[in-house]
Amino acid sequence: MKTKLQKYIALFFLCLCPMLLASPVYKYVGEDGVVTYSDTPQPGSVQIEVKPIQQYQAPSGPASPTQGTTMPALPTPQETTYTDLSIKEPKEGDIFSTSTETVTVLGSVTPDLDPAHQVVLTLDGKPYGTPQNMLVFTIGRLERGLHTVQLAVIDPANPGKPLISSKAVTFRQYRVSKLYPAQEGVGMPTNGSAPATNP
Repeated sequence: MKTKLQKYIALFFLCLCPMLLASPVYKYVGEDGVVTYSDTPQPGSVQIEVKPIQQYQAPSGPASPTQGTTMPALPTPQETTYTDLSIKEPKEGDIFSTSTETVTVLGSVTPDLDPAHQVVLTLDGKPYGTPQNMLVFTIGRLERGLHTVQLAVIDPANPGKPLISSKAVTFRQYRVSKLYPAQEGVGMPTNGSAPATNP
């Protein structure tokens, strides 16, 4: 019983130790009939063939993103394409009386203004104020005569190329002439047309 137990123990360790399996294994039967297994040859020992242990290899799953696959590229933000930009106030041909101290320019854009873009106001062919993210501008006291305003939407990264521009709007500002002072309303047209005398 003891001999069989020693045999099983020796076989057990031989199966668990790959290093032993990689070396030659010798079987020796002593005079008392005890079988001994060793990696060192002894007189009368016989080299035996030990079959390699079968190993289970799990099937490979889908490759991770870092193993040969390419992550999908993030979508590139689409730049807003404007279809309309117009000036709602003032209207073409509007007339402002001598008491007018400020003129409000109100614009409208379709689609809505992109937060990354800005609006520029041009007064009489020159930029007025600074670009802003709103479509409302206030112009300070103007001199008498005709004035033209225009709006444009720009990308601050490329301000020299407007994304869209409105039509220009021309209006008239009346002021009391220093050469011909008059009371408020004198010389002002009543039907929207220009006065007969010099404003």
